[in-house]
Amino acid sequence: MLQPYRTLGLVNGKTAKPFLQRRGTEYFITCAIDSVLQLYNISKLRLKGCSPILVRGGTETVIKSVVCWKDWTFVASFDTILVFQRLQLKEDWKEHTKEISQLLIFGDVLLSVSSAEQRVIVWDLSSHEKLSEFYLSVGFSVTCVEHPETYLNKVLLASEQGQLQLWNVRTCRLLYEFESFGCAITSMRSTPVLDIVALGLSDGRTILFHLKRNQKVMEFFHQKSSQNMNHLSIDQVSSSDGCPVLDIAFRSDGYSEMAVSYSDGSIVFFDLKQREVKYKLNRVHLGGAWFIQYLLGEPLLVTAGQRDNCIKVHISDRDMEPPRLLRFREGHMMPPFRLRFAADNPRILLSCSIDRELRLISLFRDAQSKGFSQQVSSLIGGKRKRKHLRKRKGIEIGAPLHIQEDIRGILPCICAIAVGSLRSRDAEFADIVTCHQGCLEAYCWKLENGTLTHKVLSRKSVTKDATHLSGMKRSGHRLEQATCVAISPCGHFASIGTDLGMLDLYNLQSGSYRGSWTDEHCHSRAHLLAVTGVEFDNLGETLVSASTDGLLKFWSRQELKLLYTTEIGIPIVQIVWGYVCNLLAVLCDNFQIYLVDPETKQIARRFIGHRGPLTDAQFSGDGYFLLSSSLDGSLRVWNIQLGHCVDIYEFEHAPTSIAFSPNNDFIATCHSNCVGIALWSNQHHFKTNTVFNHSFFATHQEQILSRLPHIGAFQRHLPTMNSLQENLFWNPKKEKSSSGFTLSGKPLHYLLTVVNWDIVKKRSQPQQPVKKQVEAPFFLSNVLGTESSLGSRENIHQKAIDHKAYSSTASQLIACLVQHDAEKMNDGSQDEEALQLLRKMNPTSIELEVEGLRDYDNGKECRIFLDFLIRQLHARRDVDLIESVLAVFLKQRGLELVSFTEIERQLHEALQVQTEVMNQLESLLDEIDGWTDGLSWIA
Repeated sequence: MLQPYRTLGLVNGKTAKPFLQRRGTEYFITCAIDSVLQLYNISKLRLKGCSPILVRGGTETVIKSVVCWKDWTFVASFDTILVFQRLQLKEDWKEHTKEISQLLIFGDVLLSVSSAEQRVIVWDLSSHEKLSEFYLSVGFSVTCVEHPETYLNKVLLASEQGQLQLWNVRTCRLLYEFESFGCAITSMRSTPVLDIVALGLSDGRTILFHLKRNQKVMEFFHQKSSQNMNHLSIDQVSSSDGCPVLDIAFRSDGYSEMAVSYSDGSIVFFDLKQREVKYKLNRVHLGGAWFIQYLLGEPLLVTAGQRDNCIKVHISDRDMEPPRLLRFREGHMMPPFRLRFAADNPRILLSCSIDRELRLISLFRDAQSKGFSQQVSSLIGGKRKRKHLRKRKGIEIGAPLHIQEDIRGILPCICAIAVGSLRSRDAEFADIVTCHQGCLEAYCWKLENGTLTHKVLSRKSVTKDATHLSGMKRSGHRLEQATCVAISPCGHFASIGTDLGMLDLYNLQSGSYRGSWTDEHCHSRAHLLAVTGVEFDNLGETLVSASTDGLLKFWSRQELKLLYTTEIGIPIVQIVWGYVCNLLAVLCDNFQIYLVDPETKQIARRFIGHRGPLTDAQFSGDGYFLLSSSLDGSLRVWNIQLGHCVDIYEFEHAPTSIAFSPNNDFIATCHSNCVGIALWSNQHHFKTNTVFNHSFFATHQEQILSRLPHIGAFQRHLPTMNSLQENLFWNPKKEKSSSGFTLSGKPLHYLLTVVNWDIVKKRSQPQQPVKKQVEAPFFLSNVLGTESSLGSRENIHQKAIDHKAYSSTASQLIACLVQHDAEKMNDGSQDEEALQLLRKMNPTSIELEVEGLRDYDNGKECRIFLDFLIRQLHARRDVDLIESVLAVFLKQRGLELVSFTEIERQLHEALQVQTEVMNQLESLLDEIDGWTDGLSWIA
């Protein structure tokens, strides 16, 4: 049922630094994500290509370094260098015996450095041959490699011990070893000035070093905790306070600026003429930007983070102001754990992650993906009103609620989310409601704007000094927190359940509290224990709540009273309402799933099979299937009607959430320890699947999926545009495969008119018979009769011309086929000429052509015409037009064909070839159906 399509949300990896390359007038950046290469253009940061998954010995191999040269990309993967041409693997070089740590290209030479075996190999890029190799001294662990400008055949090797060596790669000779800098060299970059290189150290120092003079030119220092930075002298440096340097970049558009990125996420811009700090950008990348580089001759700075899964482009277009963010691409920096599709837009996916961020992800356009803003704002009213609302809701003005240095989000981590119908015209209504860990309040979001609204759903007003966001204890009592939420189908109401058993109702337009459901047996609460699930019915009149006390309770929304209680007897983890099949899925603590009928309030099905705690469940869009995920690493597909499991998938990383597209065509899953979101195509939606019985799974227990789909998986599993054009459009000058189909290019209404021409004629007949014109008196013949007679003569003459033209055209078609049958020619020229004539005919001419076939000599012309159609079906040429003409031929002359004795064999052959064509065409359409549907969404 699940077919890998692609992975969403992956932008940059953690294993290898990106590589920036200029091709023509445009810049491209190549990023490595575990075992896949991705290519982005800098102008719009759009994904331009993706490589296949790199597999070695049946397992995915991790990329450690990436460099590019012209159309070639060189990748270091363990002890092998993989050579790609336009992201297609061409060859591999195996000379190292241990892991390769660094790759460097200068000129037409490639250097591969292995710190584990203390070995450096030099490769010729033109011939792809090994030139030379040399070994490093013991204890010299290479951290970075750089080629100084104008230094022919020479490279600088920096070590973790703080040493710097200059080597000649042609002679394989050590030219000079500089004195140690006292700590590890973490970054090295050649400067625009000759003989000077920039060195970044692990203690926070940045040194401009003159190679020929063997002395320091400038030195800068950055402290971890200090917000104000100055140029410090060497005796003021303390290694314990320094922040390690990650990368260095120099501006080349006429400004003497140096940008240095540090591990605390900041980027500092130094003015080299004034020898002072010019600007500082804080929290550019969480965990630090391990790649920064200016575009040649442009004020654009490209940065990439190692941990935050983000690429940014900054522009310095204003004097005396720091660079501003121009464009960026980012995804979750930590694994997401909850997925939901937008109710009214099947191409938008919402995801919640451990990094406290709520993101909108587009299935087909990465440029439309974005993170929801957590800065509180009001959608209506002026500045004074927004200020008043924020004060009333207890949110401090001008300051975030809580900031943690290693994550993006301000609000605590989301523990529950509900997505309602999109109300773009109603500015006051929220579309999304979220519950957060340690918070009793639920926050409202606007999907159209991608922002947090001013409405906070709470039973009581909260003052500014409230500590509801900290999740701490107050006065010795545990704070109450929201655990689940649901939005009514109408979008007006939201219900929130808490861990103390309370169940509240709110109005989404005003954000006001409407009341609480209570049970007299539960001490003025809805449940004795924590509420774990809440759902509205199709009409929004009935609410269902579940709790760890093992009870399902049905409530009236209008009267706020209890209607019915169903005892499950097992602690309930989650409930999911299937609006199409009108069933309620109850996920229990014993790893079982119960289906409850809301009408009878009884258990209708019970699904047993998971061996670990259940994480999520979702109904399919058509209501036939239920998908469930568990921490045992499995995802199961249950047939609701049969009550059996029909598909089992097991993953290395356990699935934590499932989302079914409203159109029932795509399924999204997120997995533990995986930042990306796996997108699968629903094969049951695109083709008819065989439903297996329970005895099949008694012998075939599991279907193992070795890996999740990567970002370019759909390029491997589905045909490309070029292959589709070759299969669907025929060119007589090209050699065509036997499995290719060609179409005539005729519009659909033309083909339908050809097949149903008799119905069209009948519908076009006049409702009343044509009245005969009254003859005029003889003395008025010159006024009326002459013109009428002339007009009738002209009409008769025109009809004769049209009939002559028709007869000529028909005679040419029959003549071509008769000549072909008489001469037995196999070059196909007569068939091509006859097919061209058939393409030019209108529906009337085709019908007259079929009716004009004479039945002399035992239906000779009918047999020749049928042979022509069979030959075109065998050749798969103009399949749509030939099938339409064949339908007209059998409809018009079917009864006469039965009387011909020699045509029976041809009719059987026509039936056989038509069956083959339709089966093959159906198979091709099933294969490309998912691709074409996705393409229609993109268009």
